[in-house]
Amino acid sequence: ILSPRGNTIRKMGLAHDAIRKGKPFNTSFFTERVALDDNGVSYGAAQSLARYLAKRDMKGFLKLVLEIKKGSDVEKSLKDIYKMDYQALLIAWQKAVLGRR
Repeated sequence: ILSPRGNTIRKMGLAHDAIRKGKPFNTSFFTERVALDDNGVSYGAAQSLARYLAKRDMKGFLKLVLEIKKGSDVEKSLKDIYKMDYQALLIAWQKAVLGRR
């Protein structure tokens, strides 16, 4: 369902490198509309985060996408489906990228 193509793999790599190096980048793409003008790092992070959520729970991920499409509050939907807030999700995802659980 989420097969990265073209520049997506490169952009995911940029995001993962930024995490490994502790470089800040925009992570509000999940909760608000932002311009992703950082050479693809935020786009790669968004793709990686979506893949993390899908890998963790595909049914939950699909439910989350449907809730967001319906206009539901992202933070509330995330808490209802994944039992964590956005900040906890970012921490769990970054630990996964770094190979820590």
